[in-house]
Amino acid sequence: MISAQNLTAGYGVKPVISRLSFSVSADSSPLVLVGRNGSGKSTLMKALLGQIPFEGLVDFQRKPDSIGWLPQHYQISIRIPVLDFISLGNRGSNRLFPSKRANSLDLSKNALEELGASQLADKQTDELSGGEWQLVCLAQLLVQPTDIWLLDEPTASLDIYYKTRVFQFLWDQAGKGKTIILSTHDLPFIPTQFGTYLLLKDGLAVEGSISPQAIQKLVDELKVQE
Repeated sequence: MISAQNLTAGYGVKPVISRLSFSVSADSSPLVLVGRNGSGKSTLMKALLGQIPFEGLVDFQRKPDSIGWLPQHYQISIRIPVLDFISLGNRGSNRLFPSKRANSLDLSKNALEELGASQLADKQTDELSGGEWQLVCLAQLLVQPTDIWLLDEPTASLDIYYKTRVFQFLWDQAGKGKTIILSTHDLPFIPTQFGTYLLLKDGLAVEGSISPQAIQKLVDELKVQE
């Protein structure tokens, strides 16, 4: 369960989000944050994680190390094998490169396979395209021992095939009990069988259940120029 009450946050005098209250549990997950650029999606996630100052109450009902976080822009400056990088997410090991253990290697390979990205297993991190890097970061998230995921634009660099595949992967994880909050502009690609949304606009929010009709209404609303 993640809940926020009267959450207000921003970067200057004027808040980006104001007195926002919502909750999401495994039963209502995924929660999709929707809104135009600058509407507060990334701000909300940073506030939930305590990365920026905020007013109000945030309750994860979990220990901080049970939260998996994938920011919109995530880079590393070292060259390491992809499987080693993924295995760094397996915090059960105290070694610098836990992928050298057989079970960590298997976890990393299985994570890539689940995302349909097994072809990346033999690459180095500095050989990846933007979309490939995004898939590898998602694979690292999968091997983390966490039951809450926050993902900021997890499909932004992906092609049409992988946008569809990654969203289905996230919905499958939610169906297995993960509590997921994600932001996206790729509304036409998300599954519509379950989940909730939070439309951010002018610092406020409208919450609802995901359905084909609701997604189409959101797409139409976000197309309107104000």
